[in-house]
Amino acid sequence: MTDVVKVTYTGGPSGDWVTFFRSDRTLSSTAQDAVDTVKLFFDAWQVDRSNQITAIIDDTVEVVDPLTGQPTGLEQVTGYTLPGGSSGELLPTQTQALIWWNCAQWVGGRQVRGRTFIGGLTETANTASGTLDGTVKGHLATAAGHIIIPIDGTFGIYSRTHHNTYPIVTATIQDRWAVLKTRR
Repeated sequence: MTDVVKVTYTGGPSGDWVTFFRSDRTLSSTAQDAVDTVKLFFDAWQVDRSNQITAIIDDTVEVVDPLTGQPTGLEQVTGYTLPGGSSGELLPTQTQALIWWNCAQWVGGRQVRGRTFIGGLTETANTASGTLDGTVKGHLATAAGHIIIPIDGTFGIYSRTHHNTYPIVTATIQDRWAVLKTRR
């Protein structure tokens, strides 16, 4: 069974946007464990997120059958509202940090990888040379550690083609800014 945790970013000039995290349950984990882990992820870089942006972790987790990719139910959990902590000037919406999630599996000769775009950062996250500040990169690395070594459950990258969720084993924080051009 896979839990899909939905996070909605609100505030700022461009409207809301959404990020999803997928967690496969182990024998002892619950949907609440997945939500609590995602909260730890957002807490780790809260000081870098603009106080104009609030991350809202939904109080409903979608339960998905990993073999079919189809939803099988919803579970009520305790959600969270997480305001940003930086009063710096908000970076343009298209300027985002990027976390690459790496799995230990290869499918069709290619490593399974995923990515999460991190928006809502401020100018204090930007260096004079136009790259991601080292302190902010450290906060994002700490955040990624919560996803790699969760309270319970295994976060992973879901493949629509192969109907499987592959566990995340490492993360790479990109030094340069990324631009999310489209969402599927």
